Amino acid sequence: MKNLLLILVILGFVLGCGSSSGNNSSAPTNSRESTPTQAAQGNGTTASEAVAVITVSARDLVKAYKENELAADEKYQGKKLSVSGKVSNIATVLCTIQVDLEGRDFVTVKCVFPDERKSDVAKLKTGQTATLLGTGDGMTASLYVGINDCSVK
Repeated sequence: MKNLLLILVILGFVLGCGSSSGNNSSAPTNSRESTPTQAAQGNGTTASEAVAVITVSARDLVKAYKENELAADEKYQGKKLSVSGKVSNIATVLCTIQVDLEGRDFVTVKCVFPDERKSDVAKLKTGQTATLLGTGDGMTASLYVGINDCSVK
């Protein structure tokens, strides 16, 4: 009975990883930095339809969260971020592609990539400086600041 349960758990995990690709969003990512007004003037949309990209270093992003998590959430969570920093880890964890940028005081910025951007992540190297674009997801257990649906700039 224990073996059957173990096999079912392993099978569920394997099937979940094989069919899951993280965020399946097919929406294009805006990789240019601009204010809503600049973006609206350039493509005929209104300022409220354009998305502003907030540029911040990984160190400063972590610092903001360590100083005041609530204020940092208001500023960064759910917003489009362009984060620059030194790559400290590149891995696939539980079927998700992740790149960590060095922050401060053992807290990193963890960027999660959809499967279709795997080839871009494969070009990165630990120790190099990179700029990654994604959506802020807040701090998790004081271990890392999360960024979702990332792309390499």
